[in-house]
Amino acid sequence: MVWHFSTGIASARCARVPTQFLGHELTSMRDTGFTVKRKRYHASIGTLAAAIAVSATLIAPADTSATPTVTFLPTFSEADLGEAAMVSATITFTGSEYFGSPEPLTRLILHLPAGLEGSSSGFPICEPETLRQFGPIKCPHGSEAAPVTSAITYVTLGGERVEEQAEVWSFFGSDESVSFFIDGHTPVSLELLTTGSLRADSAPYGRLLELSLPLIESVPGAPYASFKALTLAFGRSYAEGISERYSVIIPRECPAEGFAWGLEGGFMDGTSVFASYRSPCPPAAAPILGQRQGVQVTAGTVTVRLPGTTTFVPIAAAGTVPNGSELETTHGSALITAATSSPGKTESAQVRGGRFVMHQDATHAAETHLALSLPLNGCASAVKRGHGVRTASNRPQHQGPKSRHLWVSEHGGSWGTNGRYVSTTVEGTSWLTIDQCKRSEVKVVAGRVRVHDLVRDKTVTVTAGENYTAVARRRG
Repeated sequence: MVWHFSTGIASARCARVPTQFLGHELTSMRDTGFTVKRKRYHASIGTLAAAIAVSATLIAPADTSATPTVTFLPTFSEADLGEAAMVSATITFTGSEYFGSPEPLTRLILHLPAGLEGSSSGFPICEPETLRQFGPIKCPHGSEAAPVTSAITYVTLGGERVEEQAEVWSFFGSDESVSFFIDGHTPVSLELLTTGSLRADSAPYGRLLELSLPLIESVPGAPYASFKALTLAFGRSYAEGISERYSVIIPRECPAEGFAWGLEGGFMDGTSVFASYRSPCPPAAAPILGQRQGVQVTAGTVTVRLPGTTTFVPIAAAGTVPNGSELETTHGSALITAATSSPGKTESAQVRGGRFVMHQDATHAAETHLALSLPLNGCASAVKRGHGVRTASNRPQHQGPKSRHLWVSEHGGSWGTNGRYVSTTVEGTSWLTIDQCKRSEVKVVAGRVRVHDLVRDKTVTVTAGENYTAVARRRG
């Protein structure tokens, strides 16, 4: 028989014992008369995996019952500041308070670093009820929040506490929620489901994820299962047409002391623990052809809107941004560095005075396109073909200025700008691209620019001191 329990957003199934174990004696807290001997644990700090990865040790307050010693190691997957990543937190439990194993865990709160961005809105979701009834097999493709991780639990079998390996599945749910489904098979069948929602947290953290964990009996009447180790993970990207959504984006800035993390744990006997942890800042990342570009603020204020997000945020000094990011340099200037098709080599351009979407082709030419993107007041929405603009819709925009522009200066490389009616390609020059509702103009200050007129489908070369204007066709 399988017993099912539900505690709000958490649920569990009483573990099932395979038939080969049914002849063994099962020991429970109620029928043994066994008294749990509690000990007090003191602070300790150990090295986990490498000297730089020092885990935080959780310590019970002096006036409480003994609690397990718990180590906490949170990390981001390898990525640069401001890029999509995965959150992973490995938690280990050491103790003998509960039948020779750690006290059963009933609550976890994971505090995430300030500046963390991303959203699971728009991702496929797997509702908790689907997981309760069918497990992961019925969850929609793409609803997985991360690759499968692992857990080690203690269960009671034949009067002894034994270890059991389990898989930890994570799935996106509605309203920024994440469900974790823990599934063990040997020596008993064990299932646990818990769901929590990401929400705002107080400083020095940015968001928190709170989980309630139901108690699970190894078999009916036996002591509850407890954890030896647990790894929780979430964060992935999701392609939607030509754009991508990111559920987790690393903060664009990292404090000198590293990212701040926190963990709260609660146990069946009412005791609780807390720990803080600082993970090191990721090393500076180099541009990657067709994937990310370097941005260094050289004057004023520069902001960026990452793909899959809706808000512009400041760039403090320097870093990299994903391909397809939108930069605002109307009140500042920035040095853009892009990779080339030659390994280890880069090229740079200075940009100022406008808003643009940056895209680099992952081809041998490796051209980096800067498409003017500030909405224009009174203009029909542009209809893009490739990286240029060929036609316009009949729906005018009613916000923004009536003109937009962008200055670009570069000294070797493959760069270009895209306006409503022109696209440019250059090699060693400085030029200004101006956009209005009915016309686009290119003015060359130094060098020469090849201008493609998207209205007349022709290309002309414009040299220093000259300009070229492309005009929209009149409606006849």
